[in-house]
Amino acid sequence: MCLAFINFRQAYDSFRREEIYVALQYFPIPNTLIRLVKATMHNTVAKIQVQTEMTILFEIRDDLKQGDGLAPLLFNVIMECVLRKIQVIKTQRYSIN
Repeated sequence: MCLAFINFRQAYDSFRREEIYVALQYFPIPNTLIRLVKATMHNTVAKIQVQTEMTILFEIRDDLKQGDGLAPLLFNVIMECVLRKIQVIKTQRYSIN
């Protein structure tokens, strides 16, 4: 049996970009698509609206961008990669060699 506890409330804040890229490379995803994903995450900036005021621009260095159309897909890719790696570890641990 294997248990994993994931705080889905802050799920998008828990993955670093390098981890996302590694997860994408785990699957047979063409390098062209991986480079496109990296391009959408490179040099990203945001502003936050607080009531009627906007903050100054700030750089988003890590994490998935909330509201990004790719974010749910990337989250699913990461979770699938993690679950497959857990399955491999579990299988290796209980194999008879």
